Parts: sequence; structure tokens; C-alpha cells
Amino acid sequence: MFNFNANTTISTTTTTSTSTSTTTTITNTMNNNNMNRRTRQRVEWSEEEIRLLINQRRHRNLEYYRTPGRSRTAFWNSVVRQINRSAGSNFTGNQCKRKFENLVTMYNVSKIIKIKGNIYILK
Repeated sequence: MFNFNANTTISTTTTTSTSTSTTTTITNTMNNNNMNRRTRQRVEWSEEEIRLLINQRRHRNLEYYRTPGRSRTAFWNSVVRQINRSAGSNFTGNQCKRKFENLVTMYNVSKIIKIKGNIYILK
């Protein structure tokens, strides 16, 4: 298995039956879009930004469910504009959506798992 970095070069030499050598060079260059997709940067959220996100989503619950389509991109972009304006941050709608989904997941997991010492007990 190979791990390719942005400018990895691999050279291979192959000998044919006529003893001629052919060198094949493979250069893996990824553009910024592919690199960003593979190496997602961790986004830090402050407690204030998280509270703003939760409050926005809670107060706009009806709007969320009335928004057509599954992605609700316009909804999340609207929410993030409000958060960015209030907190002076620079998040995207997709980051906002993913953060909220992760908060919901962690909340549900914490309801299921009860920690006693070092033993995890499922309810």
C-alpha cells in the first residue's frame, strides 16, 4: 500500500525480453480540491458559537422541516450567516450542518452509554 503526498514520484524499471529498459514515472499531483476533500481540516467551535447554532436550529425547527429537499443547503447557509454575523466567525453552511449532526449524535450516544468507573454499560 502506498501513501501519496501532494508531489509523490514513483519510478519503476521494467526489462523486456530484448533487454531494453523502459522507465515509467508516475507523478501524483493533486489539486487543492482533491487535497481538501481527503484531508479535512478540523474546525474549532467555541461554546458561544455552539450555543448560537443550537438556538438557531431550535427556533427555526418548523422552517427546517418545511424546507424542501434533503440537503437543506439554503437553510444551513442562512443559519451560518446569522452565526458568523453574531460571533464574528467564518464557518460554511456545510460545517454548520456537520457540527449540528455531530452534536445530535453525541447527545444520543451519551443517553445510551452510562459510564461507571472504567466499565461501559449499555442501557
